[in-house]
Amino acid sequence: MVPASEFCIHHNIELSFIHSLREYDMIQTVVKEERIYLPVSELPRLEKIIRLHFDLDINLEGVETI
Repeated sequence: MVPASEFCIHHNIELSFIHSLREYDMIQTVVKEERIYLPVSELPRLEKIIRLHFDLDINLEGVETI
């Protein structure tokens, strides 16, 4: 498990982006002691979503469709 806050710092994104992805059911997270963790198995998918959204400027609805 990777703390979502550390992942966000490493990728220079806001934690609110992770919250949005959770709301769209695009990624799975685990909440422990009021902290959000990302399963290691979700990291490749999450990194792909980040590239599509930020590098290619595709909105979350478009990323979800892809």
